[in-house]
Amino acid sequence: GEKNDVFVTQGECDPAATEAALRLAHKLGLFTIYNPAPALPAPDDLWPCVDLVCLNETECQIMCGVLPTDDESCLAAASRLRELGAGAVVITLGAAGSFGLGPDGKPVRVPAAPTTVVDTTAAGDTYIGALAAGRARGFSLAESMSWGTVASALAVSRLGAQPSIPTAEEVEAAR
Repeated sequence: GEKNDVFVTQGECDPAATEAALRLAHKLGLFTIYNPAPALPAPDDLWPCVDLVCLNETECQIMCGVLPTDDESCLAAASRLRELGAGAVVITLGAAGSFGLGPDGKPVRVPAAPTTVVDTTAAGDTYIGALAAGRARGFSLAESMSWGTVASALAVSRLGAQPSIPTAEEVEAAR
């Protein structure tokens, strides 16, 4: 892989195929992002192959046994996922924004962007796509989370799934 190559996967494919793909992408040196949606328990030895896990509150509770409801429980959940081997953790919290914990151990809190909610379809996928795009551009964890926040705010202000997802230019203009 090249310096900023990113591999993103989620839980809708066959679990064995997803695990094999994560392991291979990690071995090839790609930055791996895993969105366990729908959430299924992962083998302990898979976590060190995950550079960034991005999940919502429900998925978080299933994956590590902690329901993130405030900064303290977000930190506990993210710390647990880091202990399992994940490099960084981002927990999306809907209207409460998102919480991140990177390899440096410093918590990052990004509030939701102001928006008028028309349709929440694709909000999570848009966030993760923009988070990955931020990483591919060499952004920090906080900058990538901010990029995801703005992109998902734009997406929920529009009707539909794919048609609602903004371009990078639209995200840049809205920041």
